[in-house]
Amino acid sequence: MRPISLSTLERSGPRRQATEALAALLDGPATERLARAKTLLEALPEHRLAACIAQLAAGRCQRGAKVSPSERARLRAAWRLGQSMWRHQPRKSLAILSSEAAFAQFRAQAALSEVECVWLLGLDQRMRPLALLEVGRGTQAHCDIDLARMLKRCLEHDFTSVIAAHNHPSGSVEPSREDDQLTRWLEQAFVMVGLRLLDHLVITPTRYFSYRDHDRLESEAVLLQRSLASTR
Repeated sequence: MRPISLSTLERSGPRRQATEALAALLDGPATERLARAKTLLEALPEHRLAACIAQLAAGRCQRGAKVSPSERARLRAAWRLGQSMWRHQPRKSLAILSSEAAFAQFRAQAALSEVECVWLLGLDQRMRPLALLEVGRGTQAHCDIDLARMLKRCLEHDFTSVIAAHNHPSGSVEPSREDDQLTRWLEQAFVMVGLRLLDHLVITPTRYFSYRDHDRLESEAVLLQRSLASTR
């Protein structure tokens, strides 16, 4: 993933102005918004950040939030920043061949979310990203998933394999017993419809834990055996 180029920021003003403009679109305390904006500027390629800015700006308008003159100026600056970035077309999707590459796809979601969420990155046969779906949104420490809806969306996008991720708003990436249970549940759910769970990441905006890297995913043979046994 290509971070924001200095030339782009220079065309839109100093780096701090760009960070403050983006922070104006986010919710939460000022210091947290600035930190999350900085993470987004560093993590996202230009075309995805442009789309993110448009989505956040639209949300601010829909909520009808009262905006001060200074914040309004920052919103306009953020919008101009997004327009300049939109001219940069995305490169052809590259195969996701490592947990680090997978984390790069989810990092922005972790920076934007203040509650625990679950996302799925669907891949094609060549391990290239097809879509990134949010399949669960909960509280600071819990998240529920609708199994039927999740599988339906995966099939609609014609995924061949899936990488799952969920964030820990606490800042820790140490998996809990509930995270282990979620991993087993996802593995069994996907094998029933012929999908592979390639990895499950526990993420924050800056760090991650990979179940695959730590050899904590079941083998396909074991999963298939369990699936067949459950249908008898």
